Amino acid sequence: MKTHARSSRFLVYLAHPSYQTPGSETTGFPLNIGYLKAYAEHYIGPTVDIRLFIHVEPLLEALRKRRPHLLALSHYAWNSVQSDSILQYARSLYPELLTIQGGPHYPLNKENCPVFWRPKKNYLDFYLHGEGEEAFRKFLLYAIECDGAVRKEEVEIPGIDYWSDDVDGPVMRPAHERIMDIEKDIPSPILSGVLDEFILGIPLLQTTRGCPYSCQFCYAAQRYYNRIYAFSVERVIAEINYIHASGNKHSYLSITDDNFGILERDIAILNYVTKLRQNTGWPIQLYSTSPKKPSRKFVDAAVGSDGMIRLGLIFQSMNEETLKIIKRTPPTDYEIKVFKEHLAEDKYEHPSDIALIIPMPRETFGGYLQAMRKIIDEYRASEGTVYTMIIFWGIIFENKSFQNEHGMVIKYRFSESAFGQFSAFNSCEVEQVCVGTATFSEEEYYLARSIYFFCTIFYFKRNFLLLRRYLRSKGISIFDWILYLHDNRHKASPRVKEYFDEFDRRTREELFDTEEEVRNFLEKPENIQKINDQEIGFNVIHMAVGNLTDYYKDVVDYAHACTREFLDKSGIECGNELEDLIRCMKYLRLFRITPEEIEQDIFDEFRYNIFQWQKDNFSRELKDYYVPQKVILAFGFSPEEKRELLMELTKHDLWSKAERGKFYYRIFPEKYNRKIQCMSL
Repeated sequence: MKTHARSSRFLVYLAHPSYQTPGSETTGFPLNIGYLKAYAEHYIGPTVDIRLFIHVEPLLEALRKRRPHLLALSHYAWNSVQSDSILQYARSLYPELLTIQGGPHYPLNKENCPVFWRPKKNYLDFYLHGEGEEAFRKFLLYAIECDGAVRKEEVEIPGIDYWSDDVDGPVMRPAHERIMDIEKDIPSPILSGVLDEFILGIPLLQTTRGCPYSCQFCYAAQRYYNRIYAFSVERVIAEINYIHASGNKHSYLSITDDNFGILERDIAILNYVTKLRQNTGWPIQLYSTSPKKPSRKFVDAAVGSDGMIRLGLIFQSMNEETLKIIKRTPPTDYEIKVFKEHLAEDKYEHPSDIALIIPMPRETFGGYLQAMRKIIDEYRASEGTVYTMIIFWGIIFENKSFQNEHGMVIKYRFSESAFGQFSAFNSCEVEQVCVGTATFSEEEYYLARSIYFFCTIFYFKRNFLLLRRYLRSKGISIFDWILYLHDNRHKASPRVKEYFDEFDRRTREELFDTEEEVRNFLEKPENIQKINDQEIGFNVIHMAVGNLTDYYKDVVDYAHACTREFLDKSGIECGNELEDLIRCMKYLRLFRITPEEIEQDIFDEFRYNIFQWQKDNFSRELKDYYVPQKVILAFGFSPEEKRELLMELTKHDLWSKAERGKFYYRIFPEKYNRKIQCMSL
């Protein structure tokens, strides 16, 4: 190995490039590259000068002012094109600049690596895959010794691949051995101060690494990640306190673990955050991926957290053939029993969740309907999510042979909120999605999405809770009721029909047949305007949930008329109870997220004491709560709820449809639904 005299400290620009599009959730806290910097500085010392970036323009400006020895960028499905564009721009400034990318968006099947590498070979020198800290440290040491004049063929570091013109293909290494004692060997990027310049951003924490499951739609299914390693509870709590003491005012704390709640020690972390909120009001919610198989103790802790965290049953599919193909073990009968007893809508006032992905191999439309019926009528989950199957590097779905075997219909769409216009280039991210298989047609996909939309509007997010509890007391299948609303939407008023049709239109219009079509779409100014007007390029279901604000009272009137017709056909009398329920529901939901509406308290007279009916957990029929002299009910938020909502106003531009959609989709429904109080009898 040749050595070179170093001219100065080895300068590294290390970036986690992110979009700042409205509704984007990837801005503000580069925990991933923070780990790389903290580890490198700890073990290498002052020889290396690592500067972190998350936003594009500051990085471009830094590149124009000074050439680094190394430009290192993260690489995910949602910033792939942006990352590549930065590398290309940097190479236009400095043709000999040393470059490296790293991240999970890398082929699982080595036979696919030439397809990945060939477009990048002129601007990307190396790719770091697998766990990054130790491989990056070794690479830095070699690059420092060479003063950046790295010879590719001399780099024999596990986890670092490169393109070789000599073999006209990539040279691939096995992933670097993982660090087992992460508590001892990996310094905290938070406690070390490495992330201080980003500490007021959207806070992220990592408490464990690895996942024991083999779900084939997830990059963590690789055997490489199957062992779980954990940071200590004490360290995690210290990081939480550090973020809180910084004055971070974001309402949410996110944990990036693949399965937070899988270890018993996670209970202590959840309990601490719950207590912290009780004592300080922060954080309002804890975001994490629900554990695939939560213990009974963790369920109890979640139930006792006063809505701090969401738990659910992570099915992905209820089709046995599909589950075998994707190597997904479904929840056990005991886990389902625990869910029904403790987390069902009628047992738990905070959100629970069940997730499905469509359309996966061997799944059918009929099976999807059966699954949705179970979620709503049997499990009574208060929330459910139906994801479209996304295909990216790092999972078995990347293989064309797998796609062909299962007749997968591939389309392309903009990655959610992932596009931007920068001083040196414009970029947008495009993702592959599956919208049909040999057993689940493309038209059935559109229908399935439409039904999920109706389930979201009329069931999930606790929308229409009072009406649904009334129908359930009459022995009505809520899923049948939702299907009736869906199948009769042609009877809706023009305004409501416009709302329903907009979702169907957006669902189809977001899809393109080829990636080239997406990029050609952006060449027309009128299409750029569509993006600026938030008509395309954003999560369709999130936008629909946010847009409900503009149509809610009309949608409630549609539900009223349709429900009365549904009950008449079912031979069920409802008298004037529906009128009280409908009027009550119009008062419950916060429409405009403004200080004036948050502070507003509403009073009105009712024939039925809906407050007491709800307080009794709907255990009797509403007709039993008839009050001859009428009752005055009040609708409003408590002082604490008002404080939390007003705090949200400082975090979001809620005049933006995309950010409004994120607010209504992400925040737990009890936060934006007024509470009922009885003022008189």
